[in-house]
Amino acid sequence: MRFDLELISGDFLELDLPKSKRYLYKYFTTAIQRQFVQYYYVFGSIEHFAAHTGLRSKKRWLQILVVRYNKLESTLKKAREEMDFDVITLIESGKYDI
Repeated sequence: MRFDLELISGDFLELDLPKSKRYLYKYFTTAIQRQFVQYYYVFGSIEHFAAHTGLRSKKRWLQILVVRYNKLESTLKKAREEMDFDVITLIESGKYDI
């Protein structure tokens, strides 16, 4: 139900990510990549990305973006659990090599 309301309202198109997730914009710099980040953050899937956003993209490219997104999120989560401040700083500054 929540996703239906997000889709109908179109709020995900102009979503302002929470402060803790804004570091993602340093890794996803083009307009379509930023739209992907917002869409994937809300829906957690790329299934209907083109239909919902009106942006055309190859499915393979979206899959690559999903892997990059998930890799960053999982690495940051692991670094926080292990209190690895060097990795946390690298990721949040946009200098982590994926």
